[in-house]
Amino acid sequence: MLRVNEATKLGPVIGIDLGTTYSRIGVHRNAHVEIIEDNKGNHITPSWVTFTDSDRLIGEAAKNQAIVNVERIKGPFSMSKDFLEKTNFNTAQRRATKYAGIIAGLNIVGIVNDPTVAAIAYGLDKRGGKKNMLVFDLGGGTFDVSILTIDNGDSKVLATNEDTHLGDFWLHGMVKNEV
Repeated sequence: MLRVNEATKLGPVIGIDLGTTYSRIGVHRNAHVEIIEDNKGNHITPSWVTFTDSDRLIGEAAKNQAIVNVERIKGPFSMSKDFLEKTNFNTAQRRATKYAGIIAGLNIVGIVNDPTVAAIAYGLDKRGGKKNMLVFDLGGGTFDVSILTIDNGDSKVLATNEDTHLGDFWLHGMVKNEV
């Protein structure tokens, strides 16, 4: 895995978190990560994309359009949530994500698993020695549990599992139904 400090020699490094419910972008500058705001000052954007006859909508606008035009959906359809589930991406999914970034004009340094990012965010990669850890990620639509090992800043995911029916979105629904 390419370390952030090595990657910054190539220029500014951005990180894109493609979440099931929300996505965000951060930029690494001066040993600090700054989450980029959208034009309305939000640090997160709903993970929605909608195509109309003449336009492409992203984020809140896409989510609102989908709600307004729900009656226009015709015929059978299916949705694949796997596109945004990075923790268990296989080689083909990682390659597709990388190519999407290249098509967008990005110089892809690497694709990092969510548990590794969480460990780095808490500075666990900076503590000396080899250690194994259990990382929990309660996202908007899923709950992921991973075991990883970090050895002198290098991390490796040993095992991971997810529950696609337990996440912040689902928890809010369960609480709402009980209240």
